[in-house]
Amino acid sequence: MTNKNNPHWIDLHLHTNNSDGTLSSFELVNLAATQNIKTIAITDHDTIDGVKSAIKEGRSEERRVGKECR
Repeated sequence: MTNKNNPHWIDLHLHTNNSDGTLSSFELVNLAATQNIKTIAITDHDTIDGVKSAIKEGRSEERRVGKECR
């Protein structure tokens, strides 16, 4: 839920370098933090290898991190 006095963005389709992205999950979570993106979903192709570290880093940054399941 967004507070009108403290708006933020979400991005529900991100890839890490475990798939066809260029950033590690750690770098992706930290980049999201610098852009005021508080909720992200890792949507790597054919792997969930980066999700565990992204969730761990997200907790330390008070971010929500999820994964896409297909």
